[in-house]
Amino acid sequence: FTSQVTFAQTTDPAPYCDASFDDMEGYAVDDHINSVSFGTLNNVTNSQYAAPHYVFYNNLSVADFVPGNDYTLIVNFLTAGGCGYGVWIDYNQNNIFEPSEKIAGTTGYDMLPVGEASSITQSVTIPTTAMTGNTRMRVRIVEDDNHHATSTDELPCNESSSATDVMDWGETEDYTINIVGTT
Repeated sequence: FTSQVTFAQTTDPAPYCDASFDDMEGYAVDDHINSVSFGTLNNVTNSQYAAPHYVFYNNLSVADFVPGNDYTLIVNFLTAGGCGYGVWIDYNQNNIFEPSEKIAGTTGYDMLPVGEASSITQSVTIPTTAMTGNTRMRVRIVEDDNHHATSTDELPCNESSSATDVMDWGETEDYTINIVGTT
């Protein structure tokens, strides 16, 4: 008897927080993540995932990362408006992306260039305190006039569970990476 398990990408972030977008007032804006490369993880989409613009790519090969080692993160974006971005890894595996787990992103009122493709490259050292095992990583591009007028940093989640606090435009992609023990 052989059992076959199939995984498919999903639009359910559980047990993690909501990171969807509402295309405010029905006005769709194409702010999206073109590709993510980190270690052996390489995902090229070149398009925005369907509304609500959140996807968990749990159907990809899981890349291994060794605590204490450095890895290069490359993310390519397409921006239609003034966008910020952020990348988080849940190193302590508590299902919350904490501020200390942000590994890359805009700060203050910095934004990605408007109306063009842009790329970021960031060296990331996996902390020696990271828990081993499968770990969630979140990549997010956000355009939200109300949020950017009042906040100085991109958030990994929507500001609250209220429909009025769902971010307006952008895309969120979640991935599974594997933190392996040192040899």
